[in-house]
Amino acid sequence: MPRPTKQPGEKRSATIRARLTVAEKLYAEEQARAAGLTLTDFVRRRVLGIPVKPRPHQLEASLITELNRIGVNLNQIARAANAGRDLPGSLDAERRALQAALIKVMAAYDS
Repeated sequence: MPRPTKQPGEKRSATIRARLTVAEKLYAEEQARAAGLTLTDFVRRRVLGIPVKPRPHQLEASLITELNRIGVNLNQIARAANAGRDLPGSLDAERRALQAALIKVMAAYDS
């Protein structure tokens, strides 16, 4: 399927040229890469005042999911304890899982 034709006002035909130092260009390229954008898209967004945030690290997303799962389990255990019910035998397993997840988080941010 062919791409739709843009109207004249939608075409990006105007250009801006700017001179940068090598260090400035490398910095802009690094910021664009961190955001998952091309240099052109990165510069366009910055010029137009659109916030540009670095992409979340894939490991970070999976760790947040795992920590949330562990937190839900710990909350259920706390509710059971506050209600006077016997605590499940998985309490120590949850503690070990939380400790392992925290070690992963610390290792990810140390590198």
